[in-house]
Amino acid sequence: EVLGAESMPEDEHLVCGICIGWPTDGRDPRETPDWFPSRLPSDETTCWAANDD
Repeated sequence: EVLGAESMPEDEHLVCGICIGWPTDGRDPRETPDWFPSRLPSDETTCWAANDD
């Protein structure tokens, strides 16, 4: 609906999700302020799935 039929045809699907958080094993930055999560590049956090049909 947002992209329109020209950008996203009926036979293609876009799935997007994001999760922001941290482990619960004592690495909570609110409890351990000197620890910061590493920033990962998009190529390490993006997965493309395609069907050749």
